[in-house]
Amino acid sequence: MKYPGHQSLSSVNFFLKDSFRLDEVLDSSDYDFEIVALRPGDRLFMMPCQPHFVFGYAHSICLDPAASHLPDIKDFTGLMDLLSACVLVILGNVLDFRTYRAPSQDEYKKANKNQQILIDHEINSITIRERFAICYARGVALHLINWIRICSEIRGPGGAVITDLPSRFFIQITQTLIKYKEGANTSKLDLQANCTLGMLMKQIENIVKVDPHILTWWSERHLLPSGSLALENQEEYSVRWPESRRKEWSSINHEFMEDGITPLDRLCFESQQDRQHFESSMVIPHLKTNSSAMQHPPKRTCKTHQTCRNPYPYTWTLGYSSRICARAPS
Repeated sequence: MKYPGHQSLSSVNFFLKDSFRLDEVLDSSDYDFEIVALRPGDRLFMMPCQPHFVFGYAHSICLDPAASHLPDIKDFTGLMDLLSACVLVILGNVLDFRTYRAPSQDEYKKANKNQQILIDHEINSITIRERFAICYARGVALHLINWIRICSEIRGPGGAVITDLPSRFFIQITQTLIKYKEGANTSKLDLQANCTLGMLMKQIENIVKVDPHILTWWSERHLLPSGSLALENQEEYSVRWPESRRKEWSSINHEFMEDGITPLDRLCFESQQDRQHFESSMVIPHLKTNSSAMQHPPKRTCKTHQTCRNPYPYTWTLGYSSRICARAPS
């Protein structure tokens, strides 16, 4: 998908060009799609970092060991694969379009007043169960990032030691997302209608608070590169895993769920609790009253019957304000 003289997929400008489409290839596109059908015994060789997916209509056996598809963190490229996955998990709800939509809000339709109140209190289209899962996964990813931060020694171009590369790279990705959104607004692209630049900034400013190291680099984000999803001159970086740093790591405590909760997550959980308390105190008693009334209808009185147990003893006669018993003799 990358050809000489064309922009890399890691650049946001690649996706802002008029020739880019998610579901089709134009004559002016810098990419193409190709389908390759493999028969038993066939092998396919392709360029490194080539975007692809595999569809199999039957069970298959991979000749290569499964571990070959896992990142080799002894190599810097493998480490960046792991780090990129962690960044993606941490930004899970930031990248999820449901974050910017109320539960009852239609896609590509602006929120009304009541829906906006829900969004402001972080009650969106992501279910509460998924929200818990996102927090837990984020905690695991932060744990891995902290492990990389403490246990590895990373050197950049020229051999200089790079301090806290995970936080630097995370801020670069968030800056790139913001720049892409700004570019999309300038180009007036038809993107996710419910996600404005202000809403995206709110989510990013919330997510950086989940880790003190990331928050520190966020305040100095103007010093870091933006506009690319890839680390510049990555081939000039190297990584080591000194034994002495592993001992330092073993003494660190962690709680995945608690570590992954952001301030807006807490607001969401508190709003859900308030909602449940309201239902318990107001809605449920009202439902019980209605249910009891249907099971035990009240006794009615009329001129003909002192006690009438007919559930609907009265009928209205058109043009008259008086009521007559439906069971009274004519």
